[in-house]
Amino acid sequence: GFWDLLDADDSLVFHDPDMRQTPGLVSRLQAFFKDKNSRAATDFPLSIFFDELLQAFPTALFVMTTRELKSWYGSAKKQMSQDAHAPYNIRNRFAAYHTGKADHHMFPKAFVQHYKNVLRNVPCCQLLPMDIVGGQSWETLLPFIGHATEEVE
Repeated sequence: GFWDLLDADDSLVFHDPDMRQTPGLVSRLQAFFKDKNSRAATDFPLSIFFDELLQAFPTALFVMTTRELKSWYGSAKKQMSQDAHAPYNIRNRFAAYHTGKADHHMFPKAFVQHYKNVLRNVPCCQLLPMDIVGGQSWETLLPFIGHATEEVE
């Protein structure tokens, strides 16, 4: 999986706030997507590495789902309150939230910081903020990725 890309020798420290120090990460991302013959990815842990993805794929399009913070935290708390079933779940939590369990301070803080970082660093012509919970759907996404909305019924 993706974490093998980052720490094949198991040298990644779970709580390291700057996993971007992984040697050759940008070229490894390029190889990862080429090897998988993949043109898209979603969710953890790739969302954490949007800067590196932008370096690896300078013309890539990014969709950032948006959600009201209180609603998001309720959902995240429920999901993250469950025990991690695999080491990569623990890594995801530490990488994104700097803690392994739902935390009423760290989770919202990380949520807001991630949004700010994405909005500051991804060019606006390559970024689509999308409120799926609020009802945005295909008719919002398709024009952004260059498809007519009539293509999906």
